[in-house]
Amino acid sequence: MRTIEVDERTFERLRAAARLAQVRQRTPVTEGQVVAELVNSVLGDEEAFVAPTSRADKTAGPIDGAEGLGSDEVEIYSRYRARGSAAPEETEGVFNKRTGEVSIRSGPLAGQRFGSLSAAAMALVRRLNPTTTPNRDGWQFWRVRPTGEAVHVLRERGEIRGRIKA
Repeated sequence: MRTIEVDERTFERLRAAARLAQVRQRTPVTEGQVVAELVNSVLGDEEAFVAPTSRADKTAGPIDGAEGLGSDEVEIYSRYRARGSAAPEETEGVFNKRTGEVSIRSGPLAGQRFGSLSAAAMALVRRLNPTTTPNRDGWQFWRVRPTGEAVHVLRERGEIRGRIKA
């Protein structure tokens, strides 16, 4: 385990946040858990930044034109850990680069459609962690399969046509 240094005031605020969380959750919460929750709320689940390996052979090659997908559709996924769960839950979907819509194919929201990446991300967070603020940047939350890159790279590469919301 690594150690980080913080000034005395920051540590006291972390300690106060841990006590408050402990009262709300009725379970022990450490200062380290407060830091981890803060980092996860900003960056998302740390395992979401690791490219998947189990499906790499099956989906190697261009993402557009993947089996059953239209030319404007891209397979996406997210790995998000529910509070109290040992492992993150993977949710798969399809992102339409033209309309910005997301269709969820697996996980707790399977079969649902959302008007944007962020709406889908927030619904997933609400479902898995109802006591956590669900606000998420969908461009960062969702990953492109098979590369594991955040969906925002499609925008940066000019693959998004027109102006769509997150």
